[in-house]
Amino acid sequence: TVDGASTLTGAVTMASTLAVTGDATFDGAIAGADLILTIANDTDTLALTAATHANRTLLVLDATLAITLPEATGTGDRYKIVQGIAATSSTFVTADTSNAGFYGMLNALDTDDESTLASWPAAPGTDDTITFDGTATGGKIYDHLEFIDIATDKWLVSGQISQSGGSEVTPFSSAA
Repeated sequence: TVDGASTLTGAVTMASTLAVTGDATFDGAIAGADLILTIANDTDTLALTAATHANRTLLVLDATLAITLPEATGTGDRYKIVQGIAATSSTFVTADTSNAGFYGMLNALDTDDESTLASWPAAPGTDDTITFDGTATGGKIYDHLEFIDIATDKWLVSGQISQSGGSEVTPFSSAA
C-alpha cells in the first residue's frame, strides 16, 4: 500500500496488488504477473498514463471516480477497468475531447428483467465520454470496460455493463 504522495523510480515488480491512496507517480516500468492496480476510494480523479496503467487491470473502489484516458496515438495499449464497487457518478473521458472519440460498443444486461439485453454503440468519432450512475447508465459491481488505443484520436471501446431502473439509456455522450 502506498499512502500519501509517493514517487517510485525505476522498475517495480509486484506479485500481488498495489493499493494507492493519494497521489502517486511512477517513473519506469511496473511488472508483475496478472497485475491488478486497485484505485482506492476518495481518489476522485485519475489521469491514466501508459507507464502506470497500460495493459493492466484497474479495480475501481471509488464510486465517483473521474478517469481521463491518455492521448490516443495508435500504440495498441489497453486499459481495462473493472468496477469493484457500484458507481454513483463515474466518468471515463478522452484526454482530447475536441478530436478524439470512441469506436465500438458496450453490451448491457437489464437487471430488472434479465431477459432484456441491449447493445449501446458509440457514435463513432463523436462520443468521448462514458458515464456510470449505478442504475440507468450502468456501473454496477464488476461491470467492466476495455479501451484500446487503436489509432490517432481513436479509442476502441468494449465492455459488459448492468443497468436497472426501468429507464436504461446509453452511457455514451459527447463533452465537446
